Amino acid sequence: MRKKRFKAPDEEIIKTGKGDKLNKNGTGLSDFFPGVRIISELGLALAIPLVGGAFLGSYLDQLLGMRPKLTLSLLFTGLIIGLISMIKVIKDIYKD
Repeated sequence: MRKKRFKAPDEEIIKTGKGDKLNKNGTGLSDFFPGVRIISELGLALAIPLVGGAFLGSYLDQLLGMRPKLTLSLLFTGLIIGLISMIKVIKDIYKD
């Protein structure tokens, strides 16, 4: 049994001859996915260094007995690296 896909009334899909799908307002549905890709890249560019710095700092703090020092310093380092990565992603987006 196939499930019915929910469509909001204002998002009626119009098929064109080229295989593109358009909303009622004429914007393409394929315009949605590049935006999702960009937001995902930006989020991951910030999150991965932050989380990596926090975990590595916590591990090293437990190992060396320096409780908050390495966690905070590597968390801050991860934040700086993440912001630099986000700037690079934004530059690449505007370059294209």
